[in-house]
Amino acid sequence: MREFGSWFATATLKEKQRVQSASATNAGLWLTTFPVSPELSLADEPFVLAVKHRLGVRPMEDLPAKCCCDAKLSDDAQHFYSCGKLKRKAMTARHDAIVRLLRDAFHQVGAVVHVEPRIYDTKRVRPDLDILLPDQNIMLDVAVTHPGAPSRKSDRRCAAADDLQATKNRHYKEWAQARGGKFFPFVLETHGALARQARDLLKLLAKAAAATTLTMSVPDFMKNFRQALSVTLQRGNALVAKMGAVNSRTTAAAAERALFLR
Repeated sequence: MREFGSWFATATLKEKQRVQSASATNAGLWLTTFPVSPELSLADEPFVLAVKHRLGVRPMEDLPAKCCCDAKLSDDAQHFYSCGKLKRKAMTARHDAIVRLLRDAFHQVGAVVHVEPRIYDTKRVRPDLDILLPDQNIMLDVAVTHPGAPSRKSDRRCAAADDLQATKNRHYKEWAQARGGKFFPFVLETHGALARQARDLLKLLAKAAAATTLTMSVPDFMKNFRQALSVTLQRGNALVAKMGAVNSRTTAAAAERALFLR
C-alpha cells in the first residue's frame, strides 16, 4: 500500500484519473462476470481491449502516428475514447446499447417505457427514456464520458461523471419537472464508474423490482443488470477503439497515396 501511495503521488494526471475511475465500486464487474448468457458475454477481442483500457495502454500496436482527427496518438494512448470524430457513430452505438438495456430492465419490472427516437442532425430537446411507474414518472438521459479526456483536469474519483451529470441536469431537469417527471442523468465513465444519480436510479429500479413479480430474486435481478451494464459498456468501448483504429489507418493510407501521386 505504501508503494502504491508513492507511485500515485508521482503519477501523471491521466494515470491518476484512470486509477481513480477503474477502482470505483463495480467498475471492474465485467472481469468477474461469468458468460452464462449472451448479454453477460464478452468475446475475446472486446475483452482484450477492455483489459488494455483498464491498464491505460494503446488498444493496438500497429496504429499510425495520428488519429483521423489529426491528434498525435503518441500523446495519449487512450485518445480514441474521447475523439470527437467517433461521437456520431461508435459512441452513439455504445450509448444506444445502454439505453436499450435500461429500457428492458424497466420493462421487466412492469414500467411503461418510451424511447425517444433518434433524429440525426437535430438538437435533442427530450431525454432518452420516459418511464412511467405506478407511483411516479421518471425521465433519464444516458451519457458516457472518458475521465482522461483532454477537457478533464481533476483526479478526483468520478469527477468526469459528476461534471457531465451537472450538465445533463441543467439541460433537462426543468424540462422534466414542467411535465410532471423526475429527471435522472445516467452517466458512466468509460471504466465503469457511475455518477451519484445513476446509482440513485439503480436503487429506484431495485425498489420497482421488489414491488412486482420476477422470475428471480431482487438481489439476483440487480446483480444481473449491473453485470450486463458493465459488459455492455466494455463492448461499446471496444467498438469505439476498433472504429478509431480503422478510421486512423484509412486516413493515413489516403495521405500516403496522395503523397505518392504528387
